[in-house]
Amino acid sequence: MSKTRQSFPLIDFRESAVGRVAYVKGTRLAVYWLADAVKRLRGNIRRAGEIWELSPEKIRAALHYAEAYPEEIKALQDCAQANRALLEKSEAALVKTKALSESEADNKAKLKTSR
Repeated sequence: MSKTRQSFPLIDFRESAVGRVAYVKGTRLAVYWLADAVKRLRGNIRRAGEIWELSPEKIRAALHYAEAYPEEIKALQDCAQANRALLEKSEAALVKTKALSESEADNKAKLKTSR
């Protein structure tokens, strides 16, 4: 067992498109995501536990891991933010394209009826 796994027994590691990512053991919650979510809750571990049905021990383990590996956590949070921004741009472009297509279809229909 690696030293990291011994030091953080409530943390699992999974391979992803961006490399190895730490998750809260037995959940689908990435540590980088949970650390950010708890920060948004102003550090309220009890409330976070209620929302995601996690024990305070698992939340504390995630926060301790995030504290021990801040560069890793920051890089994953930055990557997630970049992905969200790209998705938002893509969605905006799709909406614009759809609106243009509908407008073009309306114009063609008007031309047909005016002939």
